[in-house]
Amino acid sequence: MSLPMNICWKAKPFVSTGHYLSKTGCQPSESSTMHPQRGFTFLEMAIVVALLAILAVIVVPPMTSVNHEKLRLAGSNIADAIRFAREESRRTHVVHGVAIDVANNELKVFQLDELSNPNLKVFDVYQPISKQLYTVQLNASPYAGVEISALNGV
Repeated sequence: MSLPMNICWKAKPFVSTGHYLSKTGCQPSESSTMHPQRGFTFLEMAIVVALLAILAVIVVPPMTSVNHEKLRLAGSNIADAIRFAREESRRTHVVHGVAIDVANNELKVFQLDELSNPNLKVFDVYQPISKQLYTVQLNASPYAGVEISALNGV
């Protein structure tokens, strides 16, 4: 039994053109064009990932100056000062507020002297437990390294 003469099997591509033989004839087929493989090998990808990891370690500044616990504690105490000022305003019927001094990296609770013109901030509000002026120094322990920064336009 012999095969008809017009059928050729895909075997090797023509070296000069890169086309395979078609199944219906021995002419190169446009649909069977051999495409070169595209993509990267695993080794190439591993090298790129390793280089990116090394660059990230070098370029990204380490966050050694302030840890997250100090930031959480400072934020909690600032929120406590704001709540205290609000509750003092309700309790005494005198306007209280919180002043943030960016230059000295501190926060103070004040009461507003409404009798003066213009109204003055009077920093004579005391903490109820320690009986000291209500001031949060962010340069001192346990907040050392935490800084208050001003946002322009806010």
